[in-house]
Amino acid sequence: MTLRPDLVVATPAGNRHETFDQLGRLKIPVYLVNPVSVQDVLDLIGRVGRLTDRAEAADRVAAALRERIQAVSARVAGRPRPRVLYVLWPDPLIVPARGALVSELITLAGGDSVTADGGQGYPRYSMEAALARNPEVILIASHDATGSPLVRSKWERFTQVPAVSAGRLHTVDGNLMHRYGPRIVDGLEVLARLIHPEAFDKAAVR
Repeated sequence: MTLRPDLVVATPAGNRHETFDQLGRLKIPVYLVNPVSVQDVLDLIGRVGRLTDRAEAADRVAAALRERIQAVSARVAGRPRPRVLYVLWPDPLIVPARGALVSELITLAGGDSVTADGGQGYPRYSMEAALARNPEVILIASHDATGSPLVRSKWERFTQVPAVSAGRLHTVDGNLMHRYGPRIVDGLEVLARLIHPEAFDKAAVR
């Protein structure tokens, strides 16, 4: 590798084992991680800090993230929990279910994911079943800079759905929700503002 890393931090999720074998042949140390929850991400920050001799700085980052999570929790505590449909991918429809990071983020943001009982991880889901749950908020993950205008228009025609009739159909930056790093707290704050706009003023949460 031209970058000559001292350490590679990698995840088996979405990567081929051949890649790790090749790194091993090159005598490059690999630290495999597979965080699946918010707590896993916070713990991982500390572990990477210790691996890189930056333990104190990493602990400060993790502590600051915990404070922001607690601030969101305080804002949404005791409020009604709207039914939320999160569209990870439009066609085929892929949604967060049990054990998914996005499902946890929706819960922390004060919502109830309508697909949380629909399987494990990120399963395929039928649009009919999703709409039958009468979501009060629909969040469509964008994976590029376009904001998925075509995907959004596909959902706008379902005016009988509470989220659409109330104008609560939104596009969100999937990079903030799907990457197991510090940005998930940015994603949590975005979700909380969209699920509970009444709980936040114009000032930032953090």
